[in-house]
Amino acid sequence: MNQNDEIEKIVRQLESRNSLGEITVVKTETKLNRVSIMRREAQVQSREKSSISNMIMNIETKMDINIGYISDMICLMDGRVIIVQNEFNVNLLTSDGNLYILPITNEAFTATQINQDTIAITYPKDDVGEIRIIDLEGNTLKSILVRNKASLIYLIYCNDRVIYSGHNSTVRCVDESGNQIWQYGQDLSGPWRLCTDTYGNIIVIDQQSKQVIVISKDGQNSKVLINEEDGLEKLQCICFNYNEFSGFVCDFDGTYIAKFNLSSG
Repeated sequence: MNQNDEIEKIVRQLESRNSLGEITVVKTETKLNRVSIMRREAQVQSREKSSISNMIMNIETKMDINIGYISDMICLMDGRVIIVQNEFNVNLLTSDGNLYILPITNEAFTATQINQDTIAITYPKDDVGEIRIIDLEGNTLKSILVRNKASLIYLIYCNDRVIYSGHNSTVRCVDESGNQIWQYGQDLSGPWRLCTDTYGNIIVIDQQSKQVIVISKDGQNSKVLINEEDGLEKLQCICFNYNEFSGFVCDFDGTYIAKFNLSSG
């Protein structure tokens, strides 16, 4: 099954499950390509099990961008970053710090990478939302219609599991059929955007507490990584680069983007 068909399969399965209520899938992150998956498996096998208790997030650089409200952000496989302005431009941040507007239709809301040259963009509407599979030249390769009966929810897809920040201050993990594997709500007050690290731990922006929190991949434990005292205000989006064990965070108003790295202490 190719990755485009995989996305459509996940959307259909999750739409049909009562365990997710009547929400609609509007954001998925597919598995990395075969080479990246094999690389991740080798890393996990060659190292001791990652413990979040020893995890440290260090802010490397902080750059002013001043582009306005950001609704989503993803790290591409080659290290570049896609930054989505809420229902406006889709921007590409290069490794040398230059920001370019991609020739992609306005009104985009979230994004995820499918392969080296292809991304999925969500376009939420009142009744029916749309996921478009688009190349970086702006060409639509495929369109998937999704019924929106409630608020949009932020999802990631990792190792045949869907992890999402739900209502009632919880993060939940379900399998591809929508069966709940675990849920975590302790120490969370407003979980929002999220991503996974190399080991499958979930890194969440908790907007109410103004913190970045990591949840263990089994959903049993959590740890605060950074907060506003570290100089990052109005945290909004977060993304992770598996090849470099680093990532980016940005603020709600789109005034800055900061690069971080993760270490085990």
